[in-house]
Amino acid sequence: MLLPFTKEGKVLNEKPFIDYEVQFNLIHRIADDEGAFLLRSEDNSLIIAQSNIKFPMWVWVNPKAKINIQKVIKKVHEVFQKQESFKIVSTPEFMSLFFEKYKCQHRIEMEMESYQCKGVVNPKHTQGELTLPTMDNLETIAEFCVGFIYDGFGKNVSKESQMESGKRLIQSGNLYTLKVDDEIVSMANIAHRSPRHGRINNVYTPPTHRKKGYASKLVADLSKLILEEGLTPILFTDLSNQTSNKVYKDIGYTECGKVVNYEVKKH
Repeated sequence: MLLPFTKEGKVLNEKPFIDYEVQFNLIHRIADDEGAFLLRSEDNSLIIAQSNIKFPMWVWVNPKAKINIQKVIKKVHEVFQKQESFKIVSTPEFMSLFFEKYKCQHRIEMEMESYQCKGVVNPKHTQGELTLPTMDNLETIAEFCVGFIYDGFGKNVSKESQMESGKRLIQSGNLYTLKVDDEIVSMANIAHRSPRHGRINNVYTPPTHRKKGYASKLVADLSKLILEEGLTPILFTDLSNQTSNKVYKDIGYTECGKVVNYEVKKH
């Protein structure tokens, strides 16, 4: 039996989930949304979370629990039975069993590794000043958003289409930039703070400024800020981007588990 829950409940703030919450930290973000779809099993060994049908559903299964995995798979499938297509994020192991049971069309949108940083290793020989961008920097931030979307998702968008997103990022007070000689050379964002973690995303350096250590310097400095808040910095990487994975490991980030984002079609 699956039961609804809210972020105010204990399920996201006690074992067993907190042992895996870096890997499944987006469930905290989803739980913040009003009207989010949140279900748990009676023993809290299964959690299903989705903001709305436009976004992927995250499925966490406690790998240490003595549960009937086929029953879990059936429950997850029942949730989706009214949807012709959907997106789902879970571990590679669970998704392999899911597709073994239900022969449906599917493709991987992204394979990700989750990371946390308990202590920052300062990058060497890289200068730069950590700054908060202002509206005077809007066009630069919009251009960086264009580059980030292309690098991460292979989509071409215009700078004009990203002006509003850039404005929101600046006004949030959570977007940081690295300046060198008064020029913005890299950006990164604190996307969300959960009870124990601060998640970084939107890390981007334009091609003309890459291989100079700027992203390493920026993320390292931003991670220190999060640690000073009493939180542990975390982030997710695209496993196909070997460079970024190495960058984060070099400044003190350690792997916390893989998740895979699948697009699924029933027919």
